Amino acid sequence: ITECGLLLRCLEELAERYPFTKFVKIISTDCIPNYPDRNLPTVLVYNNGAVKATYVGLHHFGSQRCTAE
Repeated sequence: ITECGLLLRCLEELAERYPFTKFVKIISTDCIPNYPDRNLPTVLVYNNGAVKATYVGLHHFGSQRCTAE
């Protein structure tokens, strides 16, 4: 999915900028069986072991203009 690749590049850049923050990725269906492609990309933000935010879709990050900023 093109949108996932766009967000992945942004997150990889952020991971380089913030080495003390953990960035991980997983194939959606390896994490949640039958997770629908229409929900990709999905970003879960954790702090101290608890989910603090969930972002479904690229529109949260500026759609096709997604940047690390």
